[in-house]
Amino acid sequence: MAAVYTDGELDNTSSFGAGDLAWAFSWDRTLGVGQTFQLSKVIAVTIPTPGSLALLGIAGLATVSRRRSA
Repeated sequence: MAAVYTDGELDNTSSFGAGDLAWAFSWDRTLGVGQTFQLSKVIAVTIPTPGSLALLGIAGLATVSRRRSA
């Protein structure tokens, strides 16, 4: 893992997506005694149903068999 880092910068790393991402938060809020502030991020992951996976598998098998017969 030490070979990945050189001069304090990341090297030879790959990421998913088009490029760098930068974002920030900015707010102006005063909290009183006993008050709280909560910040959260929801990550939604879509999981395909077994039926759609089976349909993709059947389509893949049909494509392979069609290429072999041609």
